[in-house]
Amino acid sequence: MNLYVANDSTENNLWINQQGKGFVEQGVATGLMEGSMGIALSDFDQDLDFDLFLTHWNNESNTLYVNQGNGFNIDQTNQFNLVTFSKNKTGFGVAWLDVNQDFKDDLIVLNGAVMSIHKQRVAGDILSLKQQNQIAQ
Repeated sequence: MNLYVANDSTENNLWINQQGKGFVEQGVATGLMEGSMGIALSDFDQDLDFDLFLTHWNNESNTLYVNQGNGFNIDQTNQFNLVTFSKNKTGFGVAWLDVNQDFKDDLIVLNGAVMSIHKQRVAGDILSLKQQNQIAQ
């Protein structure tokens, strides 16, 4: 089993299992080097390998890495129209689920601010960190 670790605002790590001889970090070598908050794996494109979705801070786009099957992953966030989907939100939790029961994974992202949102605070909201959650089908 390999391990992928989200490191918030610093580069994530992809630890490749060396079959009983420890792990070797390969995040940069495989194109998975950015920092993120949330991680979700799925074979959403149904090509028999795991693809990776990462959530990020406000004003940063979340990222969809599509596994090429050869040890490399390509950022295809633009190709799937997911840039504006997340640009003004901070993504924390993320999961792939078949919400509409069409046998294809849908992307669910749970968002929230890390600093109080002025408009919510002025309106008297004690927990002024709310951002809209999202589903991409």
